[in-house]
Parts: sequence; C-alpha cells; structure tokens
Amino acid sequence: MKPLKRTGQFLVESTVFATMAVLFAGYSVTVYPAEKLGHRFSSKVNRSQLNTASN
Repeated sequence: MKPLKRTGQFLVESTVFATMAVLFAGYSVTVYPAEKLGHRFSSKVNRSQLNTASN
C-alpha cells in the first residue's frame, strides 16, 4: 500500500508544480510585456523623467 501512496503524492506534487510553471510562463509571455509597454508610454512617467532631467 505504501508505494501507491507515494505514487499518488508524487503525482499531486508534479501536477501542482507543472501548473505553477505554466502559469508563470504565461504571465511572463503575455502580461509582463504589456505592463512594461504601459509603463514606458505612461504620461506620468514621462513627466517625471522630464522633471528629473531638467533639475
């Protein structure tokens, strides 16, 4: 009975790990670049950079 329990535990842990890896990869490919582009073209950031550069 012990080998089945260990196999089941391994299966659950592997499934959780794989799910987290897929979610992280999806975030890094889709959401993160969009956030960086939004930050780069933000008017508030541009004003802040202009104020810092002029001082």
